Amino acid sequence: MATRQWIFLSNTFLVNTEGSFKKALSLFTDTHAKLRNEQADPDIAAMFAELDPVFQAYVSIYTNWEMMQGTYKGKTAGIEEILFEKMPANLRLWEGAIRAVFPEDSPTEIEIFPNKRSPFLNGTYEQRIITVGALADKLTEYAALSATQLLVASFYNTLESTRLRQQEKEGDVKRLSTLLENQRIIVCQVMYGILGLLMHKYQTDTEDIARFFDLSLIRQTGNGNNNDEEPQPEEPQPDEPTP
Repeated sequence: MATRQWIFLSNTFLVNTEGSFKKALSLFTDTHAKLRNEQADPDIAAMFAELDPVFQAYVSIYTNWEMMQGTYKGKTAGIEEILFEKMPANLRLWEGAIRAVFPEDSPTEIEIFPNKRSPFLNGTYEQRIITVGALADKLTEYAALSATQLLVASFYNTLESTRLRQQEKEGDVKRLSTLLENQRIIVCQVMYGILGLLMHKYQTDTEDIARFFDLSLIRQTGNGNNNDEEPQPEEPQPDEPTP
């Protein structure tokens, strides 16, 4: 008899949003809002701070994907805004987190940032996007930088999806779908970590854990198949950006 996997080793968010970007958006938005509303608790504030950037990236990519589908009309942040305004601020955060583990000019830090900031702030749009993607790939080599790697990967997904939306080349819908799926996985990983933190925080009051998740979206019904062969987009309702 095959041994069943221990239920806690299965990421319920990954399993129950697989194949449905729309369902994932609803689930992520619900938890994001609930954590934001309880930020007076420093433990919850830390969880919100971890979820917020990857959630906002998902919303941005979802919007680009939806617009490319031709079902939603609106404006999206230009690639220029992301590269020239958001890139420097994000780069400072990445540098700080990386250099807290590997001091500047140490062999590993030089390997991660061989040319310092220059490739991120100079060059063509494509060159700079590739540089961010390369950093995200490089950081997968260091377990101590896993949280930073998710942030860099989220930023790359946002950059690439916005660029594709502007170029509107043949085949970009499929590429955007891939980016959105990559970001879904990232958010689900963060949500799984937050579930663990909530289980620790409320280990003697487990009912408190449930209020942070829409259980109707997590519990499977029928044959347990949540897949939508072609997920239908809806207009996302992101929360107001946090300062």
